[in-house]
Amino acid sequence: MTTVTVFFLQLNTLKSNKEKYISALGESQLKKAESYKNSDDYLLSVGGAYLVNKYTPNSPISIGEFGKPYKDGSYFNLSHSGEIVALAVSDKEVGLDVEGRRIVKESVLKRVLSEKEKEHITSTEDFLKIWTLKESLLKCTGRGLISRLNCVPSIPEGLKEYEGEKYFSKSFEYSEHIISVTVKTDEEFEIKIVTV
Repeated sequence: MTTVTVFFLQLNTLKSNKEKYISALGESQLKKAESYKNSDDYLLSVGGAYLVNKYTPNSPISIGEFGKPYKDGSYFNLSHSGEIVALAVSDKEVGLDVEGRRIVKESVLKRVLSEKEKEHITSTEDFLKIWTLKESLLKCTGRGLISRLNCVPSIPEGLKEYEGEKYFSKSFEYSEHIISVTVKTDEEFEIKIVTV
């Protein structure tokens, strides 16, 4: 069975050890982090780069067909939101999305959800779960967000087909955040959580 390891790093940890994490990054990683204007987003970007350096193989980063990075023998995906940054690492193509709990506007619901998905919405958590399932699938494909999100399947969790390929998705909660992981596989996978 495939195992996806999801590493979590909290914003308060980054704040209390800022110099340690910044000093562990390369020049291009720091430049990318500096593109964030918000200080919390800057630190979460620093944290993401740190996680990639520490928990993926020590080999050059390659770029896939749609611009998604990977390393030989290891696929990874980053996401940050609210108070955490997360890194998913697997031996198969993987997508990850993290969303902190928040109020969602009605206009967003209409744009993102299919009619079938709207039937499953009874709370903000339901919407965030669907959103993260969609985004983790798109990130797994390497394409990222596209304009017609209401056409991207999110339910049910588990096995789904998208653009002729099979994917398996799971969601869970961690530290007041909704997390979804999608792997390019037709089989169940295991999630191992590591708090850094």
